Amino acid sequence: MVLDAYGVWHLPILFGIVLIAAGEKLAVLHPFGALAAKPAIELALGATAFLVGEAMFRRRLRIARPATRLAAAVLAPATIPLGTQVAAFAQLAALVVLLGGTLALEHALDSNKSIA
Repeated sequence: MVLDAYGVWHLPILFGIVLIAAGEKLAVLHPFGALAAKPAIELALGATAFLVGEAMFRRRLRIARPATRLAAAVLAPATIPLGTQVAAFAQLAALVVLLGGTLALEHALDSNKSIA
């Protein structure tokens, strides 16, 4: 079980981090300018890969149910138009809100389970 989690599902997590870093490299240079398609896609798909890998990693180790992280992974590509048409900062902010909201939702759901 551990070999499967770290051997298979750890790879999309690492790939997602690398994609996010590649997208952030250009986003940080001009935070209030619109991004080209490539870095905007790298940011969104990096977040998607990270969230899918994290959800499956946690599912394999029976840490938690992956539903909230998989839902966030589906929503991450919706931030691409923010990066390409508004500003890099807008896309980064939307991804931070998405990831933070996912963690807050999971925490709230876990808190409700411990009370019941």
